[in-house]
Amino acid sequence: MPVSFWQGLSAFLFIIVVILCVAIANYDKVRLLIADVLMCIGKVVAFVRRRAVKTSLESTLTTAAYDLNKEIGGLLPKGVTVQWVRQSARDAFIRDDKVVLRMGFEENPDKQLAAAVMQFVSGGFLPRAKPYVDKKVMESSELTLAKRILSQRGPGALKCFLDEVWWPRVDSDEELRGICEILTDIDSDALFVPIFLREIGELPTKVAGQVPTKYHYADTRDFVEFMHRIATQERGSDRNPLDHKGRFIRVAVLLVAVTDKYVSEGVTPYVRRVTLAFENGMERVYLCARGRNIPIAEEVRDEVIRIGVAECIDSVRLKCTFKNGSLVNRACIVLRPGVGFSPPGD
Repeated sequence: MPVSFWQGLSAFLFIIVVILCVAIANYDKVRLLIADVLMCIGKVVAFVRRRAVKTSLESTLTTAAYDLNKEIGGLLPKGVTVQWVRQSARDAFIRDDKVVLRMGFEENPDKQLAAAVMQFVSGGFLPRAKPYVDKKVMESSELTLAKRILSQRGPGALKCFLDEVWWPRVDSDEELRGICEILTDIDSDALFVPIFLREIGELPTKVAGQVPTKYHYADTRDFVEFMHRIATQERGSDRNPLDHKGRFIRVAVLLVAVTDKYVSEGVTPYVRRVTLAFENGMERVYLCARGRNIPIAEEVRDEVIRIGVAECIDSVRLKCTFKNGSLVNRACIVLRPGVGFSPPGD
């Protein structure tokens, strides 16, 4: 090898030896310097990690809000902002149509997501409706909605939620457990968000300025039972339509299916039922159908619009997984009385 190589190597080794000698002579100072450097690196890493978790949570929950708003007619806030605070300063509120989550940072990502979803639901879930809804019904609704969101976003966070929130609450409160079981049945039939939560969310508009009373609470409890009957009723039953004519919530639900009457009369029986519901004071009629029955529900919608009985204010299409594990298409069409429709006697 050339002489220049050995000269360069000797110079390099000499510098290393000098640095080691200085470090040994100033061991305590060097150790403090290394600690400061590592601390700075740690802070940078922690900042980057917190920023990454914040962005991930905001994206996940904003997507969840978007998906829910497609089913509920845009009643929920449109986005989420996360702010890191001490655990003791946790809070959630709405600002500029976004849910602001002030929450503590968790090392466990599943636990972090579970906590964020529960705060999102508690703070951004129809806050104007809460004073008018029975407390057990509202608490059960929040738990059911949080479980629904987490079940679509990985088993780890769902398990954290069930172990640390769901089971401790329902196991200690038999009444709460019963309502949660009912709402789970309603959600299994894909009626929880597009009908139940929509009507709960619209309640403040109907009762604006009223002081919450026992009648508001009773109506929301009765509505839970009504929706449970709907969710557990067979399609094509002669008991259709089922009406809930409460003090504040007045809706009818038609479970559209192929029946002998449909084969012989087409959509005429369903059109009569929609008309009768509005004549009896219903504010909304929901046409619900699964799978191959969806075109029939759409045919009913088109006909009641054509004759001026109703207007369509929303049409929700989604896929839902039922208890047997099958994936089924579901449609929920929301109708209100047509502009020119007048019930008899008006």
